[in-house]
Amino acid sequence: MDTKEFEAVLEVIDNLPAIIQSVESDVLPIVRSLDSVAPELSEILVVANNCLEALNGIPGFQRLRRRGGSSSEGSNRLT
Repeated sequence: MDTKEFEAVLEVIDNLPAIIQSVESDVLPIVRSLDSVAPELSEILVVANNCLEALNGIPGFQRLRRRGGSSSEGSNRLT
């Protein structure tokens, strides 16, 4: 092992308590809150798809959509 690599490993080991503290106080609370975010995102997607379906019912919307270069040709869903 090279001296620089050994020093880098020692530096990581020296910083482990701060890294662990940061993970426990900053990262883990965010990860724990993600279970409540998924249902909200799912609801937003449903509402967005409902809006798209409503827009598809407007006369001339399909022509505007084709003219605008829809990214998913043939698909009206956002998923």
